[in-house]
Amino acid sequence: MLWGGVTPGGQLRLDPAFVMDVPEKLPSSAGPYRLEVVGDGGATLLALDFAMDEISDGGGGFLFMAPFREEWRGTLDRIVLRGPEGTITLDRDTRRPMAIVIDRASGQIRAILRGDAVEARIQAAETEGEAEAADGTRVLVSYGLPGQGPQ
Repeated sequence: MLWGGVTPGGQLRLDPAFVMDVPEKLPSSAGPYRLEVVGDGGATLLALDFAMDEISDGGGGFLFMAPFREEWRGTLDRIVLRGPEGTITLDRDTRRPMAIVIDRASGQIRAILRGDAVEARIQAAETEGEAEAADGTRVLVSYGLPGQGPQ
């Protein structure tokens, strides 16, 4: 899952990426933004050109369910978003914890947690990736790039 946006003030935002078992959802048309997944040695693994969806309070956003190849695990170097506003990057040094809490029975997302709210879920998960919680949920944790644990 690749997602982010641009604030009403014109700043790009790139949220931590997740590996999820969901149907593919890619851009429907090209536009002024480019999202690149880059591997070791600078090889481009995936590149998407797109236009952001407008948000009612200003700015824009995007959410793509791009294919993830198992051979990329551990070799991802960075994810780069470029647009008219500039460039923003998630890389191996990014440490912005985020957790997605999913109901095991229905598969629906129950919560998306950022910042301090993630800490309890990270402790429950104990490691980067996925954990089953006692409350009937599954917790996915990302610090920026998928497969990258806390340091």
